[in-house]
Amino acid sequence: APPKVAPPGGGGGCGACALGTYADSLNATSCTQCPINSTTLSEGSDTLTSCLCPPGFSLSLNASGECTPCLGGTYKNNSGSGECLVCPNRSTSRLASHSVLDCECLEGTSGPAGGPCLCDEGTYADDTDPLSCLPCPANTTTSSNGAQGDPPTH
Repeated sequence: APPKVAPPGGGGGCGACALGTYADSLNATSCTQCPINSTTLSEGSDTLTSCLCPPGFSLSLNASGECTPCLGGTYKNNSGSGECLVCPNRSTSRLASHSVLDCECLEGTSGPAGGPCLCDEGTYADDTDPLSCLPCPANTTTSSNGAQGDPPTH
């Protein structure tokens, strides 16, 4: 059973630690707040490891144990300490995005939220650069959106 701690204000009786807090020992007399940008999934948590990063945040690599927002161009769709995932090619997202659907196609491309993002007509995707589309060489074009690989020759 989760530890019971005295409620704030000393009103007598014991209660489970509130959401976003945990009791750091079996005989704790107060609850400890989770690190910045993290919370527990339920009341009555009893360890620091119960504090999880919410979607859109990942565990910082520094010693603080804080959850930091996913950077632009990345997202994280679940709670926990997992890493943020990179948006599909030729798309980006805002800070702290929590779904692949937050990844929107970059200018010069088209497609649904979450990708795939295809290069506009007259441009092509170079396999060495996952973010941009290159213009076709002089006197050439593509026949439709989504051209990939080597530049057209005609």
